[in-house]
Amino acid sequence: MDIIKIGGSIFSDKMVEKSYDEAALEGIFMVLAASNFKGIILHGGGSWGHPPLLQNDREVGHKNMVELTRKIQQTAAKCGLDLPSVRYDKSATGQLTRGVIEPKEVTGSDAVMVHLCKRLQPQRVLFLSDACLFDTEKKPIAELQNNISFARKNHDATGGIAAKVAAARSCAAMGAIVHISHGVPNVLQKWLAGDNCVPTRIMPA
Repeated sequence: MDIIKIGGSIFSDKMVEKSYDEAALEGIFMVLAASNFKGIILHGGGSWGHPPLLQNDREVGHKNMVELTRKIQQTAAKCGLDLPSVRYDKSATGQLTRGVIEPKEVTGSDAVMVHLCKRLQPQRVLFLSDACLFDTEKKPIAELQNNISFARKNHDATGGIAAKVAAARSCAAMGAIVHISHGVPNVLQKWLAGDNCVPTRIMPA
């Protein structure tokens, strides 16, 4: 089962409270619907989750994230993609079915991705983000990582690109082929078709 994480930066401006770019998600969901995607989708919080976490208000953060998940499901349905809620608890066991992850508590979605990889052992993982890494010289990811500035932005509560790269490396260490890419529909189409041209690829160790 493949796993796709849609970063909050794809559909939300963290500086604008509860901002939601439905058109950006529609482009992604139309491609997934056309490909009959049967995997798991995880989404970030954007300005729905990060501001409350920065204020240490986990109750509001969780409420916002549940509301955001419902909006995402509605957008997906408009595009012909059925995304049932998958209640997820990192301490639980058993099989997870296809759909969109709805964590029991507010936590960084990159950390949830790592837990999902441990549990499901997916063959492929895709992080969709507004921040891509380009390894044009095919350097080891550790060397590439050392040459990137990981300054955390004041409006980011979960570690930004640094957390994403660390999560990607962890997933690869568990056997997954990991890609990091912008949320551009034509790139997503190629990834779904098995094309490895997606900008950043981290191979299993």
